[in-house]
Amino acid sequence: MSLKGYHEASLHPPAAYDAAAATVWDWGEALLDKSAYMVHKKDHQKNHTSARCTFKRNLDDDGVVEVEMQVSLFLAPPPRVSYSCCSANLTEDHHGEQQGTPRLFVREPWVIATEGKLALLALCHGYNPAYYGESNNYDYFLYEAAASPAGTPKLTCLPQIQPEMLPAMGTHCFSTSSIGVVRYRSPKDDDAYRIAAFADDYFHPSHSGYYLCTYDSKDHAWIRKPASFPQPPPHDDFVPDKVITIGGIMGWVDLWSGMVLCDVLATTADDTLCTPLHYLALPDPRQPENRLPLATDIAYFFRDIALANDSGIIRFVDLQVRAEPYPRSQTPSGWTVVTWTLEGLNDGLDTLFFRQEHEFSRYPRE
Repeated sequence: MSLKGYHEASLHPPAAYDAAAATVWDWGEALLDKSAYMVHKKDHQKNHTSARCTFKRNLDDDGVVEVEMQVSLFLAPPPRVSYSCCSANLTEDHHGEQQGTPRLFVREPWVIATEGKLALLALCHGYNPAYYGESNNYDYFLYEAAASPAGTPKLTCLPQIQPEMLPAMGTHCFSTSSIGVVRYRSPKDDDAYRIAAFADDYFHPSHSGYYLCTYDSKDHAWIRKPASFPQPPPHDDFVPDKVITIGGIMGWVDLWSGMVLCDVLATTADDTLCTPLHYLALPDPRQPENRLPLATDIAYFFRDIALANDSGIIRFVDLQVRAEPYPRSQTPSGWTVVTWTLEGLNDGLDTLFFRQEHEFSRYPRE
């Protein structure tokens, strides 16, 4: 049995999208695979999206070494899926890089969040899966695409998150469904951004409950701060499935129950003890009870929420699958899709509500 923490296929990226790159399209958006391909530096095919940076890390027997990280995107117009390639190699030859292993990846690098030209990536580096259990082997990178194909992209290695910033019990990095990135609203802030992670920590010695861990590109530092709800908090079983951004507002969404909202760009006094949060319930699930062989415990199979680009509309979707109307039926009998829009975005978080928009049904033919 292989002890590798990655799939062999991740070492063999597909042929570059040369034809797609030559296709005339607006480059406004792309469908990017969350998992990156892993390549050796010498095999890294570079293009106008390629960016690199170096950082130093302690890799046990090698001591403190300098690592070079490179990222390239291979874009294609939707609905084709775009992908990324990453390489992380020592800048000097250290013991043949562990008996010929040319990569410093424990698993595939993954894209945590995107916002406009920004993409937040995570990397667990090292030589074997044992590095999963070390928080200092996780690094976060901010990739900033160029404004045009003629521009120069940028890759930044963020300061490492200290263990005390993470939940106290068995966590070595933030999950992809709890962290997001937003840009500052004012043009005078240039390309400044803020990253925020939402967590629930009942075992931390200094605080029990919800908190935010934020990184500001202006300060180049991570900060952990308790958070509180002026209204009743979410249910105890609240677990984010995804993160959405609405301007400077970030929303952590549990697709079964609701979303936690926070204006992560809001200015607060230094003596403010807690970051204010707001909880907004989602429309109740409408999936009927039946015996269809459906994974009804997986929310994103049936429900989703997203910001519709260009329109500024937040739309929530719920899918219901019906069964034939006889006992213990496992035969589907049509479906219904209901959509809602989030209203009150311009009037503050306390005024938000969902308004039902459309309902579409499909029934089997007689």
